[in-house]
Amino acid sequence: MTKADYECSDKLSEQALSDIELDVDPIRWLDKYAKLYQNICKLQEPGDTKPIMLFGIKFYLQLGSFHGTYQKLMILHQYTIKDL
Repeated sequence: MTKADYECSDKLSEQALSDIELDVDPIRWLDKYAKLYQNICKLQEPGDTKPIMLFGIKFYLQLGSFHGTYQKLMILHQYTIKDL
């Protein structure tokens, strides 16, 4: 993946994280941002041990925060994404 992929995902993650504060329905939020979560999961190569938010020497903190928040809500609400 490219630096541009990470930068774009980081910006979208920032938007999603601000949106979660406005949305009272976590399942609706999970549905709305499922594609973003799937795309972020694809940023990391299988077997890669580096943090998902790291590209080169730069950390994309919004991306990492979104990924962690999404995973926590998935577990909490027993939510699954098909075709992940």
